Amino acid sequence: MLAAVPEAATSRPAPRSRLTPDTLFAVEDETVRFGAKGMRLPDGGGRLTLQSRLGSVTLDLWEGDEQGFGRDESRTLAIAASILGLGMR
Repeated sequence: MLAAVPEAATSRPAPRSRLTPDTLFAVEDETVRFGAKGMRLPDGGGRLTLQSRLGSVTLDLWEGDEQGFGRDESRTLAIAASILGLGMR
């Protein structure tokens, strides 16, 4: 298990929204939430599923900034998730 969360966030329920690995948009949402800086995760967070040689691995993501992810932050998150997925293959 790999995790980094503030102690106050440990009681959050698991996200219900599934995220697409390439865009981090919610699979079931027809619209994307935006803040002043850019894209936001679904309300309540999102679950990203990565395929590895050991099976499926899920990464639960929540945001703490109502302004959303800037372009660099969004790219960094998508790249980190891709590297994590590749490292488990």
